Amino acid sequence: MANITNNYSIINDSPISCKQDDELMRDNLVEMVVESIRNLSKMDHPCICYGIYGEWGSGKTSLINLIKGELLQNKNDNILIQEFNPWIVGNEETLIKEFFASISTDVVKELQSVIKRYGKSVFLAVENIASVIPVPNAKNYVQFLKNASDIISGYDKPLSKEKEEISARIIESHRHLVVFIDDIDRLDSDEVHSLFRLIRQVADFKNTIYLLAFDPDIVGKSLSKYYAGNNEDGSAFLKKIIQVPVVLPYSSEKKIKSLISKNLEPSLSTVADFTEIKTQLVIDNLAQIFDTPRQIKRYVNQLNFILPILKDEVDIADLLYLEAIKELSVSAYSEIYKQKNALLKTTIHPDPKKRKELQDKEYNEAINCILSKIPEAKREIISTILQRLFVNSEYVTLTPLYSKSICSQLYFSLYFIQLVPDELISRRTLKELEMSIDDMSIEEVSLWINEKLQEYDSYEICRNLQILLHLSCDVNRCLRAQKICSGISVSNMAVFHNNHLHDNGAASTINSIFSNYAYSGVNENDEPIFVDDIIDTSLNYIYSKANVSFALHVNYFVSQHGNGSSQAFVQLKDRFVKLDYKEQFKYSIYLLNSFFQSWLLIEDEGPSKFIQSILAINGRDVSLFFARFEDLDPNKQKQMMCNFVSYFQEGIKLLLDHCEKESLTDPQLKIYNLFLVNWEDALMTYRS
Repeated sequence: MANITNNYSIINDSPISCKQDDELMRDNLVEMVVESIRNLSKMDHPCICYGIYGEWGSGKTSLINLIKGELLQNKNDNILIQEFNPWIVGNEETLIKEFFASISTDVVKELQSVIKRYGKSVFLAVENIASVIPVPNAKNYVQFLKNASDIISGYDKPLSKEKEEISARIIESHRHLVVFIDDIDRLDSDEVHSLFRLIRQVADFKNTIYLLAFDPDIVGKSLSKYYAGNNEDGSAFLKKIIQVPVVLPYSSEKKIKSLISKNLEPSLSTVADFTEIKTQLVIDNLAQIFDTPRQIKRYVNQLNFILPILKDEVDIADLLYLEAIKELSVSAYSEIYKQKNALLKTTIHPDPKKRKELQDKEYNEAINCILSKIPEAKREIISTILQRLFVNSEYVTLTPLYSKSICSQLYFSLYFIQLVPDELISRRTLKELEMSIDDMSIEEVSLWINEKLQEYDSYEICRNLQILLHLSCDVNRCLRAQKICSGISVSNMAVFHNNHLHDNGAASTINSIFSNYAYSGVNENDEPIFVDDIIDTSLNYIYSKANVSFALHVNYFVSQHGNGSSQAFVQLKDRFVKLDYKEQFKYSIYLLNSFFQSWLLIEDEGPSKFIQSILAINGRDVSLFFARFEDLDPNKQKQMMCNFVSYFQEGIKLLLDHCEKESLTDPQLKIYNLFLVNWEDALMTYRS
C-alpha cells in the first residue's frame, strides 16, 4: 500500500472563552445578559434562573464562558461566581454532594460554613430516606424536606429552616451567588429531574442567580417522563423554573458561509483542479445544510481524515456533498450505499421503454427512502444534492473512462469503503507514472504495463493510460500518446490479445488514443509535431514490431476510423504476404476486410472507390479485388491468392456448418452465404 501523508489539521471544537474568538458576533447578547445580572446584583431578590437555550453545538458553552469572562473582567465584589458540572455525577446522592461542594467553594467564610452544613444535611436526608420511602416526585418534594429532620435523629431544626438561614446569611453578606450549570441536556431523565428539583426546591436561595445551559426540546422530553409522557407538561415545568429564557439566535446564512469557507478552504487548497468557482458553489449548498459551528467543525474534521486517502481518487465535489449528508444523518448516508443499484439505474430489460420506466421508478423510490431519514427541514436541499449526485448516472455508467463521480459503477463503492479497490489503479499510482513517463523508453512503458498486468486486467490499464493522456498538457500529450501506443503493442497485452475485434482491448485503445489524444504539440526542439506524424510514427513501430495478429487488430480499427496514412501500412503488407494462406485466414474475415481495404489505399490517395467493392455483399462484383493484383507473378503469387480465397471459402463453410449444427441464428449468415456465391464466381473468373 502506498504511503499516505496527512498534512491536514484537526480543528479544535473546544468552546471559546474570550470575545476575540467569537466568530458568531454574539457580543451584544453577552452584554445584555451581563448587564441584567449586574442590575439584579444591586438589590435583594428571590432566586432567579436564566435559561441559555440552544440546540446541540450551537455555542451555549461558549456563550456561558463569554458571560463569565465579562463578569470576572469587570469584577463586582458583591458577585460570587460558581460553577457546577452535573455530567460527572451518577446518582441523586452524589448530585447533591457535588453540587454543594461546588457552590461553597471560593465564597466568603460565613457563607461557606452554612452552605456546607446544609448540603451535608440534605445529602444525609436523601441517603437515609431513600432506603425507607420511595424517591418523592416534584409535587411533594417540599413536604419531604420539611419532614426529613423528623426521621433523622440528631437534627434540631427542619432542613427548610436551614435553607432560610442560608438565604438570610447571603442577604446579610450583601453578596449575590451566580451559579453556572452547563451540559444539562447530556444527563439522563432521572438526573435532569433531580437537578431541577434541587435548584427549584432545595437550593433556591435568595440573591442567587442560576445560568442553566441546555437544549429545551431534549430537557423537555426528559422531564415529560414524570408527566405521563406529555412533552407539553415537561416544557411547562421548565417555564416554572426558568424566569429569563435566553435563546441563542440562529446564525445568518452569510455567517455560516463565512465559517464554512474559513474552515474548509485550507483543506481544499491541496486538491488539484478544484476551482474557486466550484468551491463557492459547494459552500453555498453546504450553508443550507449546517446550522451550527460544531456541525461545520465536525464536518471539516471528518473530511480532513479521509482527504489524504481520497483526494486524488474521487470527484471532490461529490465527496464534499456525501460527507455533508453523513454529518447530517448517518442513516441516510448508509441508505445511499444500500440503494446503489437503484441510484445508478442498473436494472436491465429488453424493452428500452420498459427499462426506463423500471429504472425511474426504482430511482424515485430510493430517493424518497433516503430523504425519509433526513430531518424534515433539510429535505429540500438534500433532495437537490441527491439529484446533482445521481441525475447523470445513466450517462456516466455508459462513459466511465474519465469520470470519478459517485454515480460511476467503477467508483461508487470507493466513496464508502474509502480505500481504492484491488481491481482499480489508484490515481496516486497514475500520478507516479505521469511524473516519469517523459523519461521512459518504449520498452520501459511496456515493462510498466506488464507489471500492472500482474495485478489488473487490460481494460483497467488501458483506461488509466487514456486518463493520463486526458490529464496531460498539449506539449506532452502527443509524445506520450506515441510512446504509450508503441509500448502497448509490444507488451503482454498484445501477445495475449484475443481475436475478437469488437472488444474494448488494447488495439481499440490505440485507435482511441489516435482519435482523441494525438493533438499537435512540439518536440524536444520546440518544432511542431502534427497529428499524422504521431500516428504514422506509432503505426510504423506497431506494424514492424508487434506480432502480426495484434498489428492486424490495430489496422482494423484505424482503417475503420481513417487514422494514419498508407505509408505505414506497407510494412504490415510486406509482413502479411510472407505468411501462408492458413496463417492469413486465422486472423478472421473481419481482419481480412480491414486489411484489404487498407491494401487498396496503398497507391490511392484519399478515399478509394474500391473500398465499397472489396469483400462486397448484396451481390456487388468482387472481381475488382483480383484486378488489383494483375501484376502478380502468375507462377507463384497468383496461385497463392487462389489458395487464399479457397481457404477463405472453406472457412466460411465450416462456420455455416457449425451454426446449422448448433441451431444458431447468426444475423451474419446471409452475408456469409453471399460471400460464398460472390467469391466463387470471382474465383472462377480469376483462374480462367
